Amino acid sequence: MASIVATYLLESQEVDIIACFSPSSAVSRSFKLELEKQTKGNFDGTMGSIGVSYTYHKMLSLPDTFWQLFDQKRVFVILDEIHHCSGLFEQQANSWGRQLLQRVKNKAHCTMALSGTPWRSDELPVSLSEYCDDGTLIHGYVYSLKRAISEGVCRVPRIIILDNRKVNVRRGDNEESYSSFSDALESAPYVYRDFIYSQAVYEPLIDAAVEKLNALRDQFPAAGGLIVAGSVEHAFSIQYYLTKRYQVNVIVVTYLQHDAQEKIDDYRGAKDPWIISVGMISEGTDIPRLMVCCYLSLVRTEMYFRQVLGRILRKTTQTNEHCYFFMLAEPSLIRFAESLQQEIPTDKLIAKIMESETLIDVSTQYEEPLQSLDSESTTSKYDFNKYGVSIEVSSASQLLPHGESSRANHYSFGEFKSQLLELALEV
Repeated sequence: MASIVATYLLESQEVDIIACFSPSSAVSRSFKLELEKQTKGNFDGTMGSIGVSYTYHKMLSLPDTFWQLFDQKRVFVILDEIHHCSGLFEQQANSWGRQLLQRVKNKAHCTMALSGTPWRSDELPVSLSEYCDDGTLIHGYVYSLKRAISEGVCRVPRIIILDNRKVNVRRGDNEESYSSFSDALESAPYVYRDFIYSQAVYEPLIDAAVEKLNALRDQFPAAGGLIVAGSVEHAFSIQYYLTKRYQVNVIVVTYLQHDAQEKIDDYRGAKDPWIISVGMISEGTDIPRLMVCCYLSLVRTEMYFRQVLGRILRKTTQTNEHCYFFMLAEPSLIRFAESLQQEIPTDKLIAKIMESETLIDVSTQYEEPLQSLDSESTTSKYDFNKYGVSIEVSSASQLLPHGESSRANHYSFGEFKSQLLELALEV
């Protein structure tokens, strides 16, 4: 939509230059390609270009000569996923929001701010937005999920919740019993991480997702499934399980891989069934063949929940497609699903899978030694200066726990970084 509006404004000579900003390099590249396709012009910033597509982070290092164009030319600014920029005033704004207030507000000829989730979990106002007295965001235009489904743009989602009639949680010599996953997590929210990492929990969820994807692939041979894992180590343990049990090729993409985006691009055009992500496939990543998602992330906010769900909503054919979102019966996730139920014209959005009994031993994880099934063995250095972290990894298998001491040194460290990254992507 934004690229079509940009084309119209250029052709009608309403604007001179297009400047597009978005939250990640993958989204920025996608915008660049679509803008070039629609406008038939270049968006690489070189002489003769009619625009640029940058990340919000890039705004912080752009020279004054770039911003002077706003005084000299009529600039149309596209702001994708604007909720990443917070603050209506400079004193309350984050760094990206502050740049918009200083450089774009009252200087751009016109702006278009887009968001699939137009709110922030920290409840700060979204930059360049207007609000009613009661705090309600004033929208310029709303294209609802209900309308997108009715017009055949999006699939009808089905949310499948895994629960249990009896859950025993063992920690050392102590064991507690609960009547369901949701009961256990309501009583002790801190054990959610242990549930997510427990093979006794995630394997039945993945099995159900595999069964559904296999059925879909009978009708749509290229249909794919996404698993959002809680950490790098978690992702590789799931890869190991899927490959060993189902003898399928499973792609893993994480923030630690220098070629993660290339792997995502390859998966987009391939027919491999499963891709597992840690901090790489959330908002803005367009893989239309994804029809099944298994949510095993540590992040439990409505914004992230909806962003991940959005990865499987895009229709690819004119047939009556459905997509399937598998998750645990965690109280906040259930609330998000029920909220979605109010927006979508179907009475069959939520279904449950009930297991009979599960024992979750949170004293140990990963009963057998695991090894990465990726073939990468090159040494790479990953710099996380933003979070004060810098590590060097010789191979992906170094990230996998081989015992309790390894879990203490690598497992928790990787989990910490992945939580930071996913939360950073969300806000």
